[in-house]
Amino acid sequence: MEPTGAQHDVGVDELFFSTTDSKGVIERSNSVFTRLSRYSREQLVGSPHNIIRHPLMPGGAFYAMWATLEAGKPFAAYVHNLAADGSRYDVFATITPMRDGGYLSVRTRPMVQGLFDAADAIYAQAFDAELLARNDGMNRHDAAVVGANTILELLAGAGYASYDDFMYEALPEEVAAREAASAGIARRDDAWGDEANMLRTVHFIFDELNSWMVRMDELAKLSGQLQAASDSLQQQAASDAIPADLAIMLTRPELATVKQTVDVWQQMQMMINSYLAELAHSLRELRFTVAQNRFQIALSRLHTTMLAQFLAEVIDGGEAAHALNHDEISLLREALEDGVTALARSQSNLQNLLSQAAASIEAAMRMIVIPKQMTPIIQAQAPTMPLDARPLIPMIVDAIEQWGGAMDQMSSVAEACKQYTSHDVTHLLELIGYLSSN
Repeated sequence: MEPTGAQHDVGVDELFFSTTDSKGVIERSNSVFTRLSRYSREQLVGSPHNIIRHPLMPGGAFYAMWATLEAGKPFAAYVHNLAADGSRYDVFATITPMRDGGYLSVRTRPMVQGLFDAADAIYAQAFDAELLARNDGMNRHDAAVVGANTILELLAGAGYASYDDFMYEALPEEVAAREAASAGIARRDDAWGDEANMLRTVHFIFDELNSWMVRMDELAKLSGQLQAASDSLQQQAASDAIPADLAIMLTRPELATVKQTVDVWQQMQMMINSYLAELAHSLRELRFTVAQNRFQIALSRLHTTMLAQFLAEVIDGGEAAHALNHDEISLLREALEDGVTALARSQSNLQNLLSQAAASIEAAMRMIVIPKQMTPIIQAQAPTMPLDARPLIPMIVDAIEQWGGAMDQMSSVAEACKQYTSHDVTHLLELIGYLSSN
């Protein structure tokens, strides 16, 4: 099928899904997919998923997708699709590895225009790079590698260290934006039967995931505050060197007390800097883990919304009623359960990282105590010192006080780290388990 240049949009509440085997051959889909793709279910099932691939999509995007999926991790990306009539429709796609070795893909309307436009521009440049490589005689696979590397280079230029970093930002923003514009998660309050009971349970699951995301957003803010405080201290350390001419003064006998304070302060600085290095390492891991958790919670919310919509479709007796054996429902439930289980496993790591950050801060705080205790002594001696040596006193005192003030600010954030408790997923997993008992 050749593109016609026409385009049709995905509605805000038109979520759709498909499942494939390990090779990407379509096994299942919902009616929204058939309507938007403009293929029949019979045409889709048994066909490779790239039946809907738009020719302007760079191969590098799919190379990155398969690398992520084969590592057992979910993937998310903006995608241009081609319908059976040659029209284009754009989606934000998530692909999740399933227990049977296949994959579940849930697609929605792109909602965050800035991220979509950035991805579109990157795809265009990657496509051109691949075309140039093909024209130079490179095969399709190797050209896709060129495209994938181009995508990574362009993302790095935009401030993303990896494709994971882009995904971890894009999915939560897309899910939040779509939910804000949505009419809400599907409801059938007057319905009865197994599907209706499952749909009501799905609403409880969605509410609990929302509560979890609120806590994770607070933790993201906390880790940002820690990072800002840590960066401030690192900058302070870089600017605290004593000028050479003043350092020579400290060798004079009448400045022995001042020199002692400076020596202690410099020793304490070295120890504080070692704790700050430990803190910086913990913060990098913490911010990545928080981003990873927010991504997974957003993905679980998306799967929950998709499950609710599909259950409503089954209740209504529409095209999805062919799923009376609950195969599709079971697969959507499994994806949700696996996502929440992965989140549960990460909670102890998150708690450990917070504890490590708090411990590094507290250790650094202890180092600042001695120099702070010594500053009143040298301040009291200032009037008796030679005039040319007196500028040393405010310089030293100011440096110690600035460090102390920054450490005090960080201390309050560290206390918040210690008070954080892991999210208890027991009830959430029980609710998901209830879906399989109907």
